[in-house]
Amino acid sequence: MRIESTYAFPAEIERVYAALTDPDELRRIIPGCERLIQFGPPTPDGGATLEARLRLGRGHGVYTAAAALERLRQPTHLGLVAEGAGPTGPFTLRGSIDLVAQNGHTLGASVWDLAIPGLPADEAHHLEDGAGTRLVETACERLAGHLRSERMNGEGQIDPLPILRADTRRGKIILLPEEPRAPLGARLSPMVRAGVWAGAGLLVGVAIIALGAGIARRWGGPANGE
Repeated sequence: MRIESTYAFPAEIERVYAALTDPDELRRIIPGCERLIQFGPPTPDGGATLEARLRLGRGHGVYTAAAALERLRQPTHLGLVAEGAGPTGPFTLRGSIDLVAQNGHTLGASVWDLAIPGLPADEAHHLEDGAGTRLVETACERLAGHLRSERMNGEGQIDPLPILRADTRRGKIILLPEEPRAPLGARLSPMVRAGVWAGAGLLVGVAIIALGAGIARRWGGPANGE
């Protein structure tokens, strides 16, 4: 079964290519994807070995597959080969995506060959009748929506909480910056704040009494001597 599709993405070709080769972004855009794991570091040309778990089809059957990103030519071409199994038995998927820059946007054309030997005739007809094409289009629409939102919200803005990432032999480390220190009053406990306010109120009260006594002596003294 062959599935062909074209789509215009609202982003530069380098950004689209980066999204299509990033396991974290692929997991968000692939319909029914519950898990997508990359094994080991990428190859020198950016290729990667992946394991996927998807829930697809009329009965939302679970499919697992081992896949590989290969034949990469940054930023214009990438290929994918996958083998796995689902409710109807084993399947294979081979495909490629070609990208062309076009006035700040990117035109993507993909071709997929899907083989599911044990697929019942009615489900095979369902895929050939447009279900397969709709799956590809849904993935493209999700990626386009993400890129569009990124362009609208990201240009000219500074991340309010920048995240520092570092790759080590043990994996990826994410370092969050130290949170800004709150004002002194906000860092005091409720009991301490209450004590401070009580002391301040006492001082104000004493000052008012002293001021009143001074006024009384100043203006009331002569009246008492008459």
